Amino acid sequence: MMSMLCRPFLTLLTLTFFWFLFFQMAPRLIIPAPEHFTGRVTYRGTGIFAKIKAQFEEFNLNNTAKESHFGNFWNAVPLTFSSVLFHQLMLHKMKVDAQEELRMRFYVGRKEVRFGVLEFALITGLDFSSGPTEEEKAAQVARSRSDRLINKYFNRFDSVKTEALQDRFTNCQNPEDLCKLGLCLFVESVLLGREANALITPHILRYVEDLEFFFRIPWGKHSFARLMHSLQKDMLKQKANYEKKLSSDVQHECKYTAYGFAPAVQYWAYEAILEVGKRYGTNLGIRFPRMLSWTSKSDIGKKDVRALFSRRV
Repeated sequence: MMSMLCRPFLTLLTLTFFWFLFFQMAPRLIIPAPEHFTGRVTYRGTGIFAKIKAQFEEFNLNNTAKESHFGNFWNAVPLTFSSVLFHQLMLHKMKVDAQEELRMRFYVGRKEVRFGVLEFALITGLDFSSGPTEEEKAAQVARSRSDRLINKYFNRFDSVKTEALQDRFTNCQNPEDLCKLGLCLFVESVLLGREANALITPHILRYVEDLEFFFRIPWGKHSFARLMHSLQKDMLKQKANYEKKLSSDVQHECKYTAYGFAPAVQYWAYEAILEVGKRYGTNLGIRFPRMLSWTSKSDIGKKDVRALFSRRV
């Protein structure tokens, strides 16, 4: 009789133990799910890239761009960047013992998924070689035709902001110069995701005078480094800022900017999280680099993706 009474208790105790063990061993989020908050992520590259392509089309330069080292971006079907998806991934970053420079870990749908330099390279096809030496860069700067672009379009002023570069590109009527200014703007706004008031890469207007040299620079490395800096953003600090807004009349959401080629995270999510790809992306077949295989299908709702990330996928 006593043993029969004990069995349900032992069963319950066993289940409780394994339930406790599961949560102890399960990967931990930096911010627990009940504490997640709304956010708006800004990536400026998509809109500016559309303007670059339109200007190139007017001057019959798109075919030239498609044949360049950046041709994958011109050949890809346009993608609508999802602020919701990016923010939800940021909320699902895992606690790790040590920060990894080349990889980020997320816990989504009760699975650990990883995004790093390999995934970024497979998605974009950008150059990750060692690139020119410092001596070669100095030599290119020295022979850059007496700073022709800087003198002609920026009044001999060496420190150029992204917004000034975009303005000169928009108003340029010389096809050769338009192409070079457009490539620089593509690097700064699309690959590096710079803000309008940020200074552009030193000497880039000198490098682009020699297109062969310009394309030797490992822009993939620079773009990935900027993106990883964004992915490593302290979300606990963002959470604190969000909580401050709760006591005020301002809009209740945190706002931050994604740098680097942020859409790479979205392309990766379409492939790494199958349900995300099925619901929100359109697969165009197996192509390389992988950004040629996808386009966005529909807007991603906050509640939908939050629920999707919480269940097993």
